[in-house]
Amino acid sequence: MRLQRFIRDIDFKKGEILKITDQELFNQLKKVFRLEAGDRFVLADGKLNEAICKIEKYEKHLHDKAVQVRG
Repeated sequence: MRLQRFIRDIDFKKGEILKITDQELFNQLKKVFRLEAGDRFVLADGKLNEAICKIEKYEKHLHDKAVQVRG
């Protein structure tokens, strides 16, 4: 299975739970690539750091959308 790769200006550390609120990335993960909880993707920070992330859950509030990942 091929993992999708996303590059964002974001700070992350291995093993931490990261809440991504970038609406463009949220829509790409959920609606374009149709990734679900448990699916994995590669997140890079543009500074030669990258992590394989696992989607923990999607959150949708009244005006905000977020995805929690563990990298």
